[in-house]
Parts: sequence; structure tokens; C-alpha cells
Amino acid sequence: MSAPNDNAPIAQTDAPANTPAGEATIGIEGVSATNKTVAEVEHSSDVGPFYTDPTFWVGVGFLLFVAVLIYLGVHKAAAKALDDRGVKIKHDLDEAARLRAEAEALLAQAEARLAGSAGDAARIVEQAQRNAREIAEQGSRDLDALIARRSKAAEERIAASERAAEAALRARAVDMATAKARAVLAGSDAGTQTRLTDTAIAAL
Repeated sequence: MSAPNDNAPIAQTDAPANTPAGEATIGIEGVSATNKTVAEVEHSSDVGPFYTDPTFWVGVGFLLFVAVLIYLGVHKAAAKALDDRGVKIKHDLDEAARLRAEAEALLAQAEARLAGSAGDAARIVEQAQRNAREIAEQGSRDLDALIARRSKAAEERIAASERAAEAALRARAVDMATAKARAVLAGSDAGTQTRLTDTAIAAL
């Protein structure tokens, strides 16, 4: 690297004596900036070979690291792990779909059973109501038949009582008539007894 130009600031000393102080300061700063720029350019031109640059070795290290990973089959293991995870995810999705289908089938069966139970309940209620009506109607018919049988039995008993009373009255009348006839016959002749007997027989 070459040394900076030490004669450049001296050129500013040849400025006219009547130059204002501010303008002299600006001129000195400009020269300093120029000298700094020249030094940076010279420094950049003195950069060594590429292998002396740390960035180069960082890149080489990264490439070597990638090469080692490839040599060890890390990329295959990563790909296999990704494939296995994909297979597992697909299996989980298939299992979830199967479980969902089973749940939907069970739900449909439950709904069908519920609908069938509701229909069975309606039929059971209807059958119970029909049986109750039939039992009530049969009970009414049985009651009517019982009343009719008891009424007929009562009528028959009344008729039998009437016939018995009538027979008793007739027997009583016959007895009375016989006793009277005997009394009459006892005080009459044979012809009169015969006529009274015929009249009594005809009355019976």
C-alpha cells in the first residue's frame, strides 16, 4: 500500500492571504475527504486472493456439511420420514372417514329405531283403545244379557207364583164347592144330587 500524499495539504497554504477563514476551513476539509477516498481505493486494490476471504471458507464449510449429510443418507432418511408421516396421515384420514361412516350408519339405525318405536307406540295405543272399546261393548252386552236373563227369571217366577196361587185358589174353591155340595147333597134326594154333581163337574 502506498503512503498518502503528504504534499496535498501544503498546496492549501498558497491560498491568497485575503481568503476568509471560513473558506480556508472548507478547503482543508475537502482535501482531507479526497485523501481518505484515495486511501480507501488503494486499500481495496490491495485485497488478497479469494481463499483469504472468510466468506469463501464459510461457503466451503456449508457445501462440505451438505455433502456429508448427502453421504450419510440424511436426505433419504428425511424423505423416508416424510413419506412415513404422509402414509400415517393418510391412514389416519382413512380411519377418520371409516369412523365417520360408521357413526353415520349408527345414527341412521338409531333414527330408524326411534321412528319404528314411535310407530309401535302409536299402534300399541290404538290397539289398547280398540281393546278397551271392545271390552266396554262386551261388558255392556253381557250386562244387557244378564239383565234380560234375570228379568226373564223374575217373570217366570212371578208367572209360576201366579199359577201356584191360581191353582191354590182353584183347589180352595173346589174344596169349598165340594163341601157345599156335600152339605146340599146331604139334604136332597137322589135326583137333585145327580144334577148338582153334573153341574159341579161342568164348572170344573
